[in-house]
Amino acid sequence: MSMNLEVKSAGRILELLEFLAAAAEPVSLKEVALELGFPRSSTHGLLQTLVGRGYALREEGDRYVMNPACRSGPGWSGGPTAHLVAVAGR
Repeated sequence: MSMNLEVKSAGRILELLEFLAAAAEPVSLKEVALELGFPRSSTHGLLQTLVGRGYALREEGDRYVMNPACRSGPGWSGGPTAHLVAVAGR
């Protein structure tokens, strides 16, 4: 018997980070929800969480983008702990 050990919300936040990391330009809530197949209300909550934690930015026209600070420099994405962004960029 196979068990699914993934926590749904954790999986979704990682999918969202991967999506934002790969996006060539800012994306709307609608675009994210459609592309990832998430309910719009859940997508909004996940995006707000990423914005609140500084991993994403909300730009003009309610469009979202990965925070450039997460792509370079020290901290979450820099140095030996940059594995998450490296994986998301694949």
